[in-house]
Amino acid sequence: CGISEPDAGSDVFNMKTTAVKDGDEWVINGTKQWITNSPYADYCMLFAITDPEAFKKRTGTGISGFFIDTKTPGFTVPSVIPVMGAYGSETGIVSLENVRVHKSRMLGKENEGFKVLMTGVNTGRVGMSASCVGMAKWGLEQSLEYSKTRKTFGQPIAEYQAIQIKLAEMAMNIYAARNMVLHCAWKLEKGEKALKEISIIKAFCTEMLSKVMDEAIQIHGGMGLTNELKIEAGYRYARIMRIPDGTAEIQRRTIARQLLSGDTDI
Repeated sequence: CGISEPDAGSDVFNMKTTAVKDGDEWVINGTKQWITNSPYADYCMLFAITDPEAFKKRTGTGISGFFIDTKTPGFTVPSVIPVMGAYGSETGIVSLENVRVHKSRMLGKENEGFKVLMTGVNTGRVGMSASCVGMAKWGLEQSLEYSKTRKTFGQPIAEYQAIQIKLAEMAMNIYAARNMVLHCAWKLEKGEKALKEISIIKAFCTEMLSKVMDEAIQIHGGMGLTNELKIEAGYRYARIMRIPDGTAEIQRRTIARQLLSGDTDI
């Protein structure tokens, strides 16, 4: 999904890509960055400024979403960006030079693309949080199995209280994260607003995964640093999750703003 740009990551309102109406078409110019699978995609969604004056007010209007065929003249992927832990999912830079898109390819209403954007981003945050729970459970399962078979000083390391505490805390964090995700998804399924809860689970689950995978490496010792057991790959993957779809810091800002505006139901 084409949101991020070289100067517009967490601050969407630094976006520079524009779309200018020309008859029944929109002419798009700009550059998008960190676009997942851009070297292979046949189609993409991206957002551009369609009303510069409204956009400058930073009220969430003035941008529109478009559904674009990547074979359209002027649409190119000039470079691919290697990203840690993201094997099998290429991330690239997208260049748009006079890309013409028919008006029927606009997503939602003109100048109201921010609503479309945030619907997609928030859905992605819930999905990412759920995937963090799944990955953390895998890290715990690997750690349990290894601690039962790895022996030091004549007994399995699972017999040592230091290891038991790590395993218990991993399980506690996973249990908390799993139930937070389920509660948030339940609210969304009922049609309730859950902006605060989405930010809470995005921040908590991504940070939880990093903690769990760090402990998994510690339990595995030297073997955890090798690529033989894939623990280090999980650790690198975990580190990625705290940045896409809104950093942990941005999530905290959203949580605080919601609380201060009166959304204090926890």
